[in-house]
Amino acid sequence: MIEAVLFDFDGVIADTLTQHVKAWQVTFHDLGVNIETKDIAPEEGANADEIISNILHAKGHKLDPEQIQNRT
Repeated sequence: MIEAVLFDFDGVIADTLTQHVKAWQVTFHDLGVNIETKDIAPEEGANADEIISNILHAKGHKLDPEQIQNRT
């Protein structure tokens, strides 16, 4: 007897990368950081703190942990 079925539509049936990129563009806009799809695609699946930290590091920006927490 099947007790559960797990579906992962994200990226398979539903292409949500475009919406994720838009959301991160809005988030980073106030910091003056330009976000493109190539910045977000490799980060898919990471938690928000990791994404923020990785992108800011890659773009040469620095935020302390409190600033990162306030943005998530």
